[in-house]
Amino acid sequence: MAKNIVIVGGYGHVGQMIAKQLTKYFAGRIVIAGRSAQKAAQVAAQFGGDVQPLQLDVTQLPHSDFLATTALVVMCIDQENPVFAEACMAHGIHYVDISANYTVLKKLSTKQTTGTAILSVGLAPGITNLLAKEVNRLLHGAQQIDISIMLGLGDQHGDAAIDWTLQSLIQPFMLRGEYVQPLTQGKTIDFQPLGTHQAYRFNFSDQHILSETLQVPVDTRFCVEVPVAMQAFRIIQKIGVVKVLQYAKVRKMMLALLRTPIVGKEIFAVKVEANKDGKRAQALLIGHQEALITAQMAAAVVQKVMMTSLPQGIYHIDQLFDWTDFESLLTGVTFQS
Repeated sequence: MAKNIVIVGGYGHVGQMIAKQLTKYFAGRIVIAGRSAQKAAQVAAQFGGDVQPLQLDVTQLPHSDFLATTALVVMCIDQENPVFAEACMAHGIHYVDISANYTVLKKLSTKQTTGTAILSVGLAPGITNLLAKEVNRLLHGAQQIDISIMLGLGDQHGDAAIDWTLQSLIQPFMLRGEYVQPLTQGKTIDFQPLGTHQAYRFNFSDQHILSETLQVPVDTRFCVEVPVAMQAFRIIQKIGVVKVLQYAKVRKMMLALLRTPIVGKEIFAVKVEANKDGKRAQALLIGHQEALITAQMAAAVVQKVMMTSLPQGIYHIDQLFDWTDFESLLTGVTFQS
């Protein structure tokens, strides 16, 4: 009997999209899992008999029957302590992670598995890693790489992504031995044909990962496509109001407000610029629906793990793949060198 593909957080916004993509190839083997049995059952019912629900708490170790019937886990939620993921990998279960918490990803990357585990899957980290790898190749080894990400306020983002962003607004981060304050060190970025925007340093995990995997200094900046909203974020941060986001109840209220877009467009843009001795190379990708491209990337990686022969071990996406491995999804990307 074929084993299951379990989507943890599968009744969330991105998780449902991943399930929809995967039922095209693995109907009857998809399991939507999460803490709420009711939510899992409600979402699974929308897929008829192609998807099954499962109540699951990732703060606990998986049961033996779960380990015996699972081929692959897709992790769509941030974990404070990845004991569940570690146990799955130790048992040889394949693993795909779309979360953005660098501390957790770094911890997972040090573990061992007889399966294949792929971390940093999505837009950022994920696509940004692959584009940075390519511009680094074009220069035969860059001296500096800068990643700029623009997100549309009119887009629908998953709860986990919104909550991570809110928490990152208040937390300085350490990169290459230096503390960086979020929303500082602004830089003007030309996202042609979307115009120029001021982008600011932000704690995306791709810069931490790529600084290690490429052995090149990498900085990531962030902006939204409505400039006045970006300035509002910075003002709120400067006057200290943003500190209230440390409280879970406040973030929960903000989540409720941000789930339904009221302004902006359903767009995203990624620009990756590399420099070496005055030479430059860049990649630009403009698309729509950030959550959808994250789901499509995750589903594509799952297909590669399940349907091709990949080496065992734990890898970030750029350590196993090139951007051309996902060329059909990244048709809008352009390169200059």
